[in-house]
Amino acid sequence: FELQVPTIEICDASGSTMLTVEPNGRRIQSCLAISSDGHVLPWVLFGDINNTASNFDAKSYASSPTTSGLSVGNSVQVGAFSAGAIGAPGFSLDVEQFSRASGDKSSAFDLMVQFGDVAVYSQAAFGLVKTNGHFINNANVGRSNTVGEHGLWGS
Repeated sequence: FELQVPTIEICDASGSTMLTVEPNGRRIQSCLAISSDGHVLPWVLFGDINNTASNFDAKSYASSPTTSGLSVGNSVQVGAFSAGAIGAPGFSLDVEQFSRASGDKSSAFDLMVQFGDVAVYSQAAFGLVKTNGHFINNANVGRSNTVGEHGLWGS
């Protein structure tokens, strides 16, 4: 995959476009930003982090209405559970909820995360590929020298 730092609108509760989608019959509020990769579809923010040690913990993961990733103690996978509020550090959106509505089981997808404290930055990864129809791929966690040994996004 290709990691780039595009110019992306910063998501916050007051100034960004908000959309409510209904995957699997659930209403999920999301923050959209205009795509910078030439695609018509907008970006959906999956995480907002300003402190890797204090934004999320095991309780954040356990209290999420949906989870699709792994959690070991206070080590959690941002974007694989839902917590916090859009526009505030400590926000995570379980993106797996959108996998059925985003093409076939081997479709490519892009990700955007927002991070920072005094200055806020956005970073995007382009061209990740679903694994067996899912964004989250933890099937090979713990196996050495193989695709997906560190888990999480695509294959």
